[in-house]
Amino acid sequence: KKKLRHNFEKKILLKKLSKADYTLTIRADLFENEFINKLLKCSAKNYSYQWDGLIRYKRITELIPLFTKFYVFDKKDLSKKNNTYPATNFYFDCYKHLLDNKEPQFDVFFIGSYDNRIKKLIPICELLHNKGYKLNIILICSLKEELNSSAFIKYYKTPFEYYENLQ
Repeated sequence: KKKLRHNFEKKILLKKLSKADYTLTIRADLFENEFINKLLKCSAKNYSYQWDGLIRYKRITELIPLFTKFYVFDKKDLSKKNNTYPATNFYFDCYKHLLDNKEPQFDVFFIGSYDNRIKKLIPICELLHNKGYKLNIILICSLKEELNSSAFIKYYKTPFEYYENLQ
């Protein structure tokens, strides 16, 4: 079922490709080489953005040289050799009204998935918690046994919508 849906979506995307001034591909590693090659022929300037660390998605490193510029989120992935540039996003002033006349409930907020960062996250949270900071730490995952003792971590099985996260 998943393969059929993927093939159907691929056919639709291939039909929609046309000449453009620029292309922007987010998570290029999700697309097959056939699609990437056709996409790159649509424009002389092709940009890509990888929203997570390159180490998590091995295939992406072979695609980087294909793009005019390749933007990365993780500063560890910046490299002149690989032609990678920092992505300076995640600032949206269109939601300022959410903060109007409101005092923050928490001193520290983190939302993320359970991965190798947890080894650094827990000691930092414990230190901040012991210093009296109010924490709002959210992990999107199934409850992990080794985290049961962390009272300041909340677990959710499904991600939040963007607007919910801002609230």
